[in-house]
Amino acid sequence: MSHSKNSSLPADQLASLATLLSKLTAAALGTTSSGATHTTFPKHARLDGSKSFANWTRQLCLCLADDIRSYVLDDIVPDNWTALQRSARDAVARNIIANSIKSATVLAVFDKIPTAELTAPKIYATLKSHYAPDDATCTLELFSQLWGF
Repeated sequence: MSHSKNSSLPADQLASLATLLSKLTAAALGTTSSGATHTTFPKHARLDGSKSFANWTRQLCLCLADDIRSYVLDDIVPDNWTALQRSARDAVARNIIANSIKSATVLAVFDKIPTAELTAPKIYATLKSHYAPDDATCTLELFSQLWGF
């Protein structure tokens, strides 16, 4: 058995534990060792414009873990997340969002976001403001259509 100076565990046991820890961490982050997410967004619910936004949001909520969902939809970062965890979870969420869009027009909305601000919450907020305008805007558009101004 080979021992390191600071450990009473054999090197092969340490290697096994390190591998196991790596796999557990990847599973907790929702990724595999290749970085691919476990979540696949259903094709029928992909975002292609304002008519599908509500259904897309419901499906997005189902695809995201609770803590990541709060982060994406409400920009709430749990106090116990480290910078590394936030970065990893943001990458997972951005990947899910990107794979849930089937329209080049919708993807073009991403171009409005500066690269430095391209986080999952910013992407969601931008898509929401573009495809689900607030009630006042919807009311004005309705009046415009009804009275033709």
